[in-house]
Amino acid sequence: MKYPEIKTDKVSPLGFPCKKAVYHTREEALDMIRYLDEQRTSKPIRPYKCPVCGFWHFTSRTDKA
Repeated sequence: MKYPEIKTDKVSPLGFPCKKAVYHTREEALDMIRYLDEQRTSKPIRPYKCPVCGFWHFTSRTDKA
């Protein structure tokens, strides 16, 4: 039995559901924040765990609590 050819132009790669930069752990995100703070001055940023993908991203928003 011969299988049909796969047309790769119609196959889209599997990606993250979020468009933001992804960090696997909170510590990894905090390390990047420390690095960014040394390189630039802007709003303070903090890490948060994304409820959609489960990875860590950055935000400049303050806690809602």
